[in-house]
Amino acid sequence: MKILVVDDNKDNIRLLEIMLKGSSYNVVSATDGIEALEKLRADGFDIIVSDILMPGMDGFQLCRECKENEELKDIPFVFYTAAYTDEKDEAFALSLGGDRFVRKPMEPDEFMEMIQGVVRDAERGKITNKKPLLEEEKEVFRLYSERLVTRLERKILTLAEEITKRKRAEEALRESEKKYRLLAENVTDVIFVQDMNFNMTYVSPSVTPLSGYSVEEALKQKMKDFMTPDSFAKAMGSFQKAAALAKTKKDIEIPPMEYEYIRKDGSTFWGEIRVTFLRDSEGRAVSIQGVLRDISERKRAEEEMRVKDNAIASSINGIAIADLEGNLTYANHSFLEMWGYHDEKDVVGRNVVEFWQAEEDAAKVMKVATKRGGWIGELLAKRKDGSAFDVHAAASVVRDPGGRRVCRLASFVDITERKRAEEALRTTLNGTIQAIGRTTETRDPYTAAHQRRVTQLACAIAKEMNLPQDQIDGIRVAGLMHDIGKMSIPAEILAKPSKLSEAEFDLIKAHPQVAYDILKSIDFPWPVAGIILQHHERLDGSGYPKGVKDGDILLEARILGIADVVEAMSSHRPYRPALGIDKALKEIEKNKGTLYDPTATAACLRLFSEGRFEFDT
Repeated sequence: MKILVVDDNKDNIRLLEIMLKGSSYNVVSATDGIEALEKLRADGFDIIVSDILMPGMDGFQLCRECKENEELKDIPFVFYTAAYTDEKDEAFALSLGGDRFVRKPMEPDEFMEMIQGVVRDAERGKITNKKPLLEEEKEVFRLYSERLVTRLERKILTLAEEITKRKRAEEALRESEKKYRLLAENVTDVIFVQDMNFNMTYVSPSVTPLSGYSVEEALKQKMKDFMTPDSFAKAMGSFQKAAALAKTKKDIEIPPMEYEYIRKDGSTFWGEIRVTFLRDSEGRAVSIQGVLRDISERKRAEEEMRVKDNAIASSINGIAIADLEGNLTYANHSFLEMWGYHDEKDVVGRNVVEFWQAEEDAAKVMKVATKRGGWIGELLAKRKDGSAFDVHAAASVVRDPGGRRVCRLASFVDITERKRAEEALRTTLNGTIQAIGRTTETRDPYTAAHQRRVTQLACAIAKEMNLPQDQIDGIRVAGLMHDIGKMSIPAEILAKPSKLSEAEFDLIKAHPQVAYDILKSIDFPWPVAGIILQHHERLDGSGYPKGVKDGDILLEARILGIADVVEAMSSHRPYRPALGIDKALKEIEKNKGTLYDPTATAACLRLFSEGRFEFDT
């Protein structure tokens, strides 16, 4: 199928050709109605698509000529216009015999669907092909004149508006030049103009505070006088290359350039220069316009950043940076070495949770760090070969000056050796503590294993209360030695089968203080001496040796005190038989909140009532 496209705009023709040829139509073009008629008479066409506003013969006249010609009247005629767009234009176009009236622009899919509709109408014989009668001819001439006059009026109005706009633009240009001159004379950046031989023809007054030269002195200086030798050589190479390109190309982009400049007093500064070429009316480059900005502070900041980057890269701590989702974007050499990798490419892009033995722990750390802004603690890491090692980690969320989170930063220290040393020390400490505990028990055979059993229950209560492991470890150490002060009490008093006298009981009540005095100089990681000192204190102040109450009693001491009461009441004593576990539990339940901490008491009662605890035999 062959389509004639008529339009005086080559871009419009090209666009229609692309659409129509893409759908397998044969397309021929003409630039006005006269050329179109010549091609119509010389060849056969199936559809005419024509603009309206064209030189020589417009689209209206072309349509009328076609409909009056017996050989051409049956060819479907489509008006495609951007100039005539109101309803009267459409009505007139259709009255001339047009089959479609389409306003530019139109979506390609819609346009092709319209063309297919015209083809279907032609196949069904629905094409407008009648010749106007004489009376209709007169109406056509009247309407045609009316449309031309309307269009002419619009054109006149448009020209008037353009003249007004041009005058306003000229006035705005004069105002802009005034502002530009004022700006050039007041900005801190140096604005300059050079001829094509790089001689200065204009420089703004800001050259004086920056370089020390007056405007008159600066205009007499050569480029080499302003720059260090290295910078001058680089600048001349760049400028000459750009000047040569400017002679053959109009739109050339010259990137910002950085050079080192010399002030009048001999000191130097770094400057960033941006240049463009000014052209005459024929497009020839006639001068160079530039802006010079002092970037000394930025250079210093960049140098500081380089130093910091080198410090991070060479740090003995493992340093890693990740995006907010936890995907690594950077890892220094120490990080790679700790985890057993050789190339940063092996870790970048991977999520941080992959580098930990327990991925859920790492995910939890990320969540806490996001919420609080940072996290410090110890984690078990996973090397490339799958082996585990301990690290101390400090993670934080980095924010920009506006307070928005931008990335994650973390520092790691391999603490494997420290952990081994701590474990060895802990083993030694435990052995020493147990030895001390057994020494105490040898002097009081009726309370054999009492300290160990109290410790067992106290640790179980602490765990039930969800206390941290470090705090539970402190309770365990204090429990194993809580009766060490009884070493100062005569064995016959400890083993006395009858009721103690007041003086004897006073000796017993002194054992927490004796233990405190023995242990207070030892630097435990926990308040062991304080816990032992207070394990016989009670919430209402009725305990001993100090009679402290409520919040003044350490939580660990409150827990140890409850375990001590339960174990003592349920076990045999020289002066009485075992009272049994039930009676011991009733005692702490009865005095919960008065003598004994309510939370610790509730935890103890749960352990026994739910069958989750029993003393080792």
